[in-house]
Amino acid sequence: MKKNNLFFYAAFLFAAMIFVSGCKDNKDNPVTPTNEGAKSYNIQFIDATSYGDVWTYFNLEEGKVVEVKEDEHFNNKSWDIAFNRYNVRTNGGASGAGNGGAYDMGQVEMNSVAKVPDDINLVVDSTWSIVGDISSMPPSYISSTANPLLSKAISSAGMPPSYVSDEHVYIVKTASGKWAKLIFTSYYNDELPAKSGYISFDYVIQTNGGKEF
Repeated sequence: MKKNNLFFYAAFLFAAMIFVSGCKDNKDNPVTPTNEGAKSYNIQFIDATSYGDVWTYFNLEEGKVVEVKEDEHFNNKSWDIAFNRYNVRTNGGASGAGNGGAYDMGQVEMNSVAKVPDDINLVVDSTWSIVGDISSMPPSYISSTANPLLSKAISSAGMPPSYVSDEHVYIVKTASGKWAKLIFTSYYNDELPAKSGYISFDYVIQTNGGKEF
């Protein structure tokens, strides 16, 4: 009985450590919009667990997941950002006909980014390799599209892998040309043991078309 209890405690502790390692505590750094028209969102546990060319699409202006058929996503402007495991799309470049793209502000405090810098060069989506099937070893990969900047925002290390955010603040342009600032906070859900492939992020979007947050 004591051995079983010890095993359970060790498993619980390991799961908790994985969950914490993938989370950023923002209690001391709340996302606070300071300009008229800016709206803040705290998004929890977007399901991006599927492998293959299966993406979960999200509308930043409305703050919600939207239904988009994969074979129609390029010309669909109802989405701004999309997730496939730790791969991330924006609605621009090779992924969409919108104005989307991203810019890395670095590992700074969210509230310190008060506006979109002038004359920034957005990184747009391009051809990207993603995991197609994990039933084989090593896993097989397929060609898709993604934003090469945002797709590196979550990294893994160790075996089994532990996923962590780079804690950078990113400027993201929506399909319609609105501006947002965004930080990924977690890659796990709140179960024990925590499961990977669930994206959480904080962002502020300027809905009036301006560049100030």
